[in-house]
Amino acid sequence: MQQLRWGESWYWGPLTAAEARRVLCLALEGSFLMRDSSSPDNLLILSVKTSVGPTHIRICYSAGRFSFDSSVLAKPKLQSFKDAMALIQFYSLTMSVSKDPAVHVKLIKPLYVSVLTLQHLCRLIVNGSTRQVSALPLPIRIKDYLLKYPYVQV
Repeated sequence: MQQLRWGESWYWGPLTAAEARRVLCLALEGSFLMRDSSSPDNLLILSVKTSVGPTHIRICYSAGRFSFDSSVLAKPKLQSFKDAMALIQFYSLTMSVSKDPAVHVKLIKPLYVSVLTLQHLCRLIVNGSTRQVSALPLPIRIKDYLLKYPYVQV
């Protein structure tokens, strides 16, 4: 599996389901994006291109944890995480959100709302290579930039 680069640019904000569907129709299976939920009961939606077309999965927030929405019977079997990024990272590594053979949801490639800058890509690589950015022999200004976005790929 391709190493994923995590960044804020695959969060599309207030995108509607129809708009997400249009964007994902042209994408490869496994492409995904995160967007705001239009429902007051949920914060976020993960929109994914599956083998049968785009689908949308609600992300729930309860008791300080994020998880995918599911039926009452399946809910105890789902993992929950301290933040939405950890949820997406986990399921991108396990390669499947659904155990239903009819719809196999694979999270392979984030669909970016914009092209990442070279500066940000470098920050992702540095943060993914070390947890000790402060100890690197770099100017303070660059260290500050690196530390403003500490997210790494898993």
